[in-house]
Amino acid sequence: AAVVLARYPGAEVNADLVELLGDSSPIVQRRALEGMIRTSTQAPIEKLQPLLASDDRFVRFAARLVLERLEPSAWTAPLLTNTNPRVRIMALISLNKLGLVASHADVARQAMQATLDLLGSKLPRGDQLDVLRCLELTWINAKPAAESGWAEKFAAPLLRGFPTRDRAIDYELARLLAAVEVKGGIEKLVASLERIGSTDSLDARADAIHYARCLVAVRNGWTPDLRQRYLAWFDTSKDWRGGHSYPGYIANFLRDEVAQLSEPELLALVRTADKL
Repeated sequence: AAVVLARYPGAEVNADLVELLGDSSPIVQRRALEGMIRTSTQAPIEKLQPLLASDDRFVRFAARLVLERLEPSAWTAPLLTNTNPRVRIMALISLNKLGLVASHADVARQAMQATLDLLGSKLPRGDQLDVLRCLELTWINAKPAAESGWAEKFAAPLLRGFPTRDRAIDYELARLLAAVEVKGGIEKLVASLERIGSTDSLDARADAIHYARCLVAVRNGWTPDLRQRYLAWFDTSKDWRGGHSYPGYIANFLRDEVAQLSEPELLALVRTADKL
């Protein structure tokens, strides 16, 4: 019925589509949402909220598309402070997709605070991943607003969370520790490399390569000891074998890392090379 209704836009049909959002079937909900997109029907925020938190990912996606066609000022504050974490996650994605986080400093601050609050909450694994990815989106889009003391605020939850022994979550945390340049993040990532060490496990090697790549992106916060410990990993991994591009891939890491060093740092490294 929702599919047929969308072919005949009009006030009465639009009202019927809104009514179908309350149907118990996720398929009907999704078709009603898709019909609202085709007919440019405005959905009441209160009708969208439960669908943004749906267990059905396709319903959540369609609800988010409908949300993005509404006036953002009408839903930004209420959805970012909603009691349901998944609703807040969907709002964060929409604000980033609409470009509002990048173009409005006040929206960027609201998004940062909402993400920080979510990081401090106990969430299901899927929502944890989504929150970390929301932070990645927001951090990229919100700069330079993101640099106004937010790194210090995110430091504790990010450091406390890594490592979790859950590969997908740890990969996102590693990216964030590097991107946000959290104080203490380099130590955590280098320690992870050392913990993996020289191993025959391909999964463990893949983890080490990911952490090594994240460390290349860190420009600030290095100490001579941390730099030396990181560079020692290249000696550990030099005999690992991969695809044809693997040696060049790792060589690029080393090239980019060395390019960050000043002349005095290079000289100091040469003098202590026998300790690597």
